[in-house]
Amino acid sequence: MSRGRKVAGSVPALVIAVATLDYLSARSADALGIPFYLDTWATSAGVLAAGLVPGIAGGALYCALMAATMWGPTGIVWTISTTNVALLTWTFARRGWIDVERPLGLLSAGIVTGALNTLLAAFLEPIVYGTRNPFDKSMLFRELFQKSLGSWGGALHLDDLLVEITDKTVSIIVAAAIAALLLEPLRGAPGANAAE
Repeated sequence: MSRGRKVAGSVPALVIAVATLDYLSARSADALGIPFYLDTWATSAGVLAAGLVPGIAGGALYCALMAATMWGPTGIVWTISTTNVALLTWTFARRGWIDVERPLGLLSAGIVTGALNTLLAAFLEPIVYGTRNPFDKSMLFRELFQKSLGSWGGALHLDDLLVEITDKTVSIIVAAAIAALLLEPLRGAPGANAAE
């Protein structure tokens, strides 16, 4: 069997793994009170492992699971956010930024992804919740920013930005580490390129 057929046969399993891992890490972060989402690292890893479409599919399946169990039907709109993360991961990987040997690229990819996701979330939250989500992850930082800025509105945006940038940077670093530890050795295996 050629390598291409092996990869194609494993894509459905990879999509399910991406959705499951994102779901489990998001639910664990909630249960432990961690102030970050931790729900896109597997989406990014899926993009690095198999490409853009499997990464998007895994992220979309994750959103469907969350909409069915936690968010409610309107939560499916978060698929737009997950797709954004997958597209940015794919773009930055093609530019060579998502590489454990290029920490500045990883940091830049995380900052840009987090900043763009903050803007996207500002548009999506009213669709999902009718207003800002009162149970968002940034409550931990809200008081600090409110006191330092003297403004509730400014605090809302700065703490969201901090949460998203930290969350997406951690997620991209984890995805890059998984790619380096698990995928690179497979790509370098004897005969791995025989079908290409």
